[in-house]
Amino acid sequence: MEYKDYYKVLGVDKKATADEIKKAYRKLAKQYHPDANKSKNAEDKFKEINEAYEVLSDKEKREKFDMFGSNANFQNGSNFDPSQYGYRHTSNSNSKGYSDFFDFFSEGFDLSSLFGGGRKSQRVQKGRDYHGEVTVSLGELFSGAKRTMTLGATSIEISIPKEIKDKSKIKFKGKGEKIQGGENGDLILTVFIQPEKGYEIRDANIIKTIEVSPWEAYFGEEITLDYFGSSIKVKIPKKFTGGNMVRIPNKGMFLKQGNRGDLNIRINIVNPPHLSKEEEKLYRQLQEISLDKSIR
Repeated sequence: MEYKDYYKVLGVDKKATADEIKKAYRKLAKQYHPDANKSKNAEDKFKEINEAYEVLSDKEKREKFDMFGSNANFQNGSNFDPSQYGYRHTSNSNSKGYSDFFDFFSEGFDLSSLFGGGRKSQRVQKGRDYHGEVTVSLGELFSGAKRTMTLGATSIEISIPKEIKDKSKIKFKGKGEKIQGGENGDLILTVFIQPEKGYEIRDANIIKTIEVSPWEAYFGEEITLDYFGSSIKVKIPKKFTGGNMVRIPNKGMFLKQGNRGDLNIRINIVNPPHLSKEEEKLYRQLQEISLDKSIR
């Protein structure tokens, strides 16, 4: 089998970044695309370029390729015996027409052979993964959600990270089916976040709706809110128009690296359900002396 130096095919250094590899690939693919290049070897060159990018743009394949290249020390075009690396090639069924060398990486070879010995490693048997769902409220998520899961005869306590997104999956390695002499399966849970009453979740932001009286909206007011175990002061500016929002940064959903979204307070202006006779009298006077009766 012929060894291919995919770095040389794309004309990039072995330390090239993912962006540099992509840039080189796009340039060469445009140059050798059969629709644009009618030379005799353009189609073969185009396939080789795609094959190189397929390996070098994939993190796992690139690591395997680098490990093989650094230990085998082949030059581009050199021939080698793939059977020395635990590889038994049967047929090339690759629909993209890639080379046998590409299949060598796609189908896999014995990495242990690179470090002495040509024995083919045995695949470790793994237990089945368990799948499930768990629903947590927004308040639970903020305070640290925990659940006890019963798996067969075993009960385990799991913690749901604050950074989890709605409908995301979380894997608990080794908590699936246990298998003797092999590797335990994993527990994979889909997490659903249930918003609290009066709250909405939009991406990383949280929207809370509150109600204020007409005079609070007109004259301005500072309101203290209970917010999942903490207190937040919301300052309503003077002459505030109902339906608008007050933004409080970094109080929304938790994100990775300690970041957070925003809390947006939607303010609705409502009349109190009950008024005293004196309050009704004042309302009537306000209606009578109002200068702009066209406001709706």
